[in-house]
Amino acid sequence: MQQSLQDFIIDKIDDLKAQDIVTIDVQGKSSITDFMIICTGTSNRHVSSIASHLVDEAKKQGHLVLGSEGKSDSDWVVVDMDTVIVHIMQAESRQLYELEKLWA
Repeated sequence: MQQSLQDFIIDKIDDLKAQDIVTIDVQGKSSITDFMIICTGTSNRHVSSIASHLVDEAKKQGHLVLGSEGKSDSDWVVVDMDTVIVHIMQAESRQLYELEKLWA
C-alpha cells in the first residue's frame, strides 16, 4: 500500500520530534492546496532542521517540492509540496498567527 503524502510528511517531521502536529483539510477553502500540516519546533535551529529533513527526504522519495520559505530566520518555515503545504513554526509564531483557527 502506498503511503499518502500527508502520512509521509507526518512521518518525516516526527522523525525530528516536531510537536503538536495538526492536519487541516482546506479543500474548497483554498485554491492553492488541499491540505495544510502545521507543527511546532522548539527553536530556530529545530524549525530549520525539520524543514531541511522534510525537503531532503521528500526529494529522495520523488515527491514534488515546489519550494520553501523562511529558512533565513527560521521562526516560521513553509514547505510547499503542491497538494500539501507544511507550516513549521516556533510556539510564539503559532500562537500569534493561529492558522488552525483561520483554516478550520
